[in-house]
Amino acid sequence: MMKPLKYILIAAMAISSLALQAQPYIQVTTPYGGKYSVGQVIKTDLNGDNAQTFYNFKASGNEPYCKLLEVSPGIFYGTTSRLGILDRYGAIFEYDAANDIYTDKVVLSGENGSSTYGGLIKAANGKLYGITRLGGLSDQGVLYEYDYVNDVFTKEIDFSTATGGSPIGDLFEASNGKLYGLASNGGASGKGTLFEYNIATNTLTKKVDFTGAANGASPIGSVIEISGKLYGTTQYGGSTNGGTLFEYDLSTGMLTKKADFPSNSLPKGTPVVASNGKLYGSTTYNSNGTIYEYDPANSTFTIKANLNASNLNYGIGDLIEAATGKLYGVTTGGGTNGFGGIYEYDLSTSAVTVLLSFSSSLHGYVNNHSFIKGTDGLLYGTLNGNFSTVKSKIYSFNLSTKAFTNLYNLDVDEDMYLPISMISTSSGKTYGISYQGGNIYNRGTLFYYDYTTNKPIKKLDFGSDPRGHYPIALLEASDGKLYGRAERGGSFNFGMLFEYNMQTESFTNKLNLSSTIGGRYGGMIEVNGKLYLLCQSGATSGAGSIIEYDIVTGNTTTINHMASIGAQFPAGSPLLASNGKLYGTSTAGGANGVGVIFEYDIATGALTKKVDMATATGGASISTLVEGTSNKLYGLAPSGGANSMGTLFEYDIATSTFTSKINFNGTTQGGQPTGSLMKASNGKLYGATQTGGAHGYGTFFEYNPSTNAVTVKLDFMEETVDPRWGVHIEEVCVKPQYNPIADVQECTGTAINWELNSPNTDTYVWKKDGTVLSNETDGSVSFASLNPDDTGVYTVDITNACGTITLTQNVEVVDIANTYTIANEPCNGDEAGSIEITTTGGYTPYEYSIDGTNFDTVNSFASLPAGNYTVTTRNDFGCEVSNDITITEPDILSLSASFNGESVDMNVQGGTSPYEYSSDGTNYQSEANFRVANGTYTFSVRDANGCSTATTEQILITGVDLKEGVYNVDLYPNPAYTSINFSVNENFKKAEIISISGELVFSFALAKEETAIDITSLERGIYFLFLTKVDGGVVYSRFIKE
Repeated sequence: MMKPLKYILIAAMAISSLALQAQPYIQVTTPYGGKYSVGQVIKTDLNGDNAQTFYNFKASGNEPYCKLLEVSPGIFYGTTSRLGILDRYGAIFEYDAANDIYTDKVVLSGENGSSTYGGLIKAANGKLYGITRLGGLSDQGVLYEYDYVNDVFTKEIDFSTATGGSPIGDLFEASNGKLYGLASNGGASGKGTLFEYNIATNTLTKKVDFTGAANGASPIGSVIEISGKLYGTTQYGGSTNGGTLFEYDLSTGMLTKKADFPSNSLPKGTPVVASNGKLYGSTTYNSNGTIYEYDPANSTFTIKANLNASNLNYGIGDLIEAATGKLYGVTTGGGTNGFGGIYEYDLSTSAVTVLLSFSSSLHGYVNNHSFIKGTDGLLYGTLNGNFSTVKSKIYSFNLSTKAFTNLYNLDVDEDMYLPISMISTSSGKTYGISYQGGNIYNRGTLFYYDYTTNKPIKKLDFGSDPRGHYPIALLEASDGKLYGRAERGGSFNFGMLFEYNMQTESFTNKLNLSSTIGGRYGGMIEVNGKLYLLCQSGATSGAGSIIEYDIVTGNTTTINHMASIGAQFPAGSPLLASNGKLYGTSTAGGANGVGVIFEYDIATGALTKKVDMATATGGASISTLVEGTSNKLYGLAPSGGANSMGTLFEYDIATSTFTSKINFNGTTQGGQPTGSLMKASNGKLYGATQTGGAHGYGTFFEYNPSTNAVTVKLDFMEETVDPRWGVHIEEVCVKPQYNPIADVQECTGTAINWELNSPNTDTYVWKKDGTVLSNETDGSVSFASLNPDDTGVYTVDITNACGTITLTQNVEVVDIANTYTIANEPCNGDEAGSIEITTTGGYTPYEYSIDGTNFDTVNSFASLPAGNYTVTTRNDFGCEVSNDITITEPDILSLSASFNGESVDMNVQGGTSPYEYSSDGTNYQSEANFRVANGTYTFSVRDANGCSTATTEQILITGVDLKEGVYNVDLYPNPAYTSINFSVNENFKKAEIISISGELVFSFALAKEETAIDITSLERGIYFLFLTKVDGGVVYSRFIKE
């Protein structure tokens, strides 16, 4: 019995210590191999020893052709038929519905299975079991066990033609504790088998060969058990070749055909045992799909419903009795949108009801499986995408509400596979290209490799114009930009040259290659600001060319056509040798048809064939040549040589001598070396072979030119090397890696923290405006509260054995300040206060708020009542400053009037002095008293702010109360007839004449130095004359009018 293949899977790959070493190492980027079989990065020390896989390029599970399995509430397991957009491999996944977490638990990469078209079952031992359609030793599928608790995958059985192969469906655990399944082909008749797997003994036994007409052919799906008998279906065979329904007796091992499906029925699911004891299932074709019933009690087979009658087509997968008496299933066609739907079948009435019509844009595409009923009562299933706008998904369906919920999209947009190269740039950063992966186009990516997180970060997707398709070359030019080539795309679909600005992350199509000037495969080199491109095809006779491109002017020159020297299909990149000339190889042409070595003289423009390669010494080289010792060029030839397994060759440019140095033996050394050699700092050359080695998948080797010896450093354990490119080998010394820190533009009071998170820096020197910050000696700097003095230019020199990188951060602390003008409330209760803000500093425009919520660009607030306010100002950058402002108001203005014996006095409270008074509401005076006759008066007061109030008083005067101490004025003549004169040494401003009864009979203003008063209009009698002085004092005297 073959020992089962076991894979112990870990949650996360451990980070190799090589990644953190601040010293040179060799980095090997392979387009295949690794955990996901789509590429990896291997790192060794400078002698090529201690190889470790540092990073596995990832392809995510995609296209789930399975029913889900709920292993515990809300935890589902399933399988996918693909990895990413690659039409192979697959994965076992876990989906945690409660936390919406999807995880690829096992990658099926060929040897352990591939292209799973069935789900998982949980056996009585608590482990999961499944089968794959392809993969394994015979590429006819495998049977595997997965211990999901301990995350251990075990390949148990390799299917073969003898046992039956390419199983499509699920296993079934019968009452005898054994697992049963169906193989769609193989067996004695090549029409499939029914097999049994014994978990205890790890043995697979073919139980039945399907033969066609007699018992069916090409079974898919699984089986179900009733009373010790298994039931299932075949797609074809039977009397009509429309498939059969069969019964297998576990006790006797006999298989019996129980029913023939009508012609062209194509049943693609497992029958279900309903609550009435009968079997039900669906067919894909024959009237566009049907629902059938089989009664084991009387062996009666009946077509119960035509799905087409309900506007549905093509029933697939298993039915499920999610509610008593009701079966539920899916179709791939029909419905409102033509993409199928979910339906209900009533056991009692045979009625079919459409519950949901699928839409390609909203839902996706139905696969060969339906759904399961979860512990929460919902139906759970999977749908496939279209590799463009629609992603594969996991969904749920609520039977009560008929609500479809997209739970999770299987997103492969970030996948990158088939990495071609990774290069170190002058900035210390590493960039690379992958030939496939990326978005819906699956035509490659450009990525940045982040050593702080040890993973690539996709920068752009190829696949849509003007970016071209399938990148094949990448270099950093003297202008600090990346230049690369895409094999396809461009205006003529012949590839293109692109530029990528690492600073601005911008992409530019610089040159569309064509069949006229050359294009497709090939590399390039920069010499003195010009790129020299080798083009494998196009140009004269389609044999390829060399193109010169000036990165400054954009001028393009087709230097020469390979046909001119009899060469065809150059590959690799040109090499600038120590003599200042370019050298390269072609894969064909020359005298022997297996390629040439050519020379291009940049100074003279001469293209010369230097060597006709030969089968005996090696040919068809795709190498970029490398110069070892002075004048000695080395390369690899994948074919020819003494053992017909390829050679490592040397070309002496001084003597024009070609020598085959190593004839690979195809076994211990490896065979068919491809790609290019890399010259390390130890003077040795490193390369790879496609075949041979301990495992037959090639080797990573070292060549010592001094001793002419090859030493195998690593035997590849799986397909690793691509014959088109080989592997990319580079000696790397990783300068300090770090998390980028952006310039700071923050508000006063903000707390910030810089964390470089460098895994390989030895020393840090921080400076502000050129002055060393002696207290800062590690990779972090913090500001608890920024203030304007922190503004400046900060630098940090981060250093390790590989070099120093200087980072610069500009810090600007934005500080804003307010001044304000307050208008207090003039009158009590008027709500007429105002605030006006003047702001300086920061960035305009400013916004203002008086409630902390609503902001406006108006910098004033009016109609405010008295109170305390907080005015907040913020600028366009988001900085804020607040001011606490108080608006006051005067006390309530009140007025009362009282008679003092000679006049009415005004008594004022509140308001704002000075005050003015009026007895008629129109004429105001500053004196706070009035001499009036008897009557009712409304006295008014207004203060300095224009606030006013009034009081109404009734005045009754019975006589004049002459006060003592107020001197009399001399009047003459007295008695008087027409006028009366007074003699004083002061100026008066007002005169009032009052009768003996106290009535004011006359009042008028006096001019300066006026001393006479006209009394002609007075009646005869006794009167008093009151004179008001300029300072407010009053004098009086009595006179008689005759």
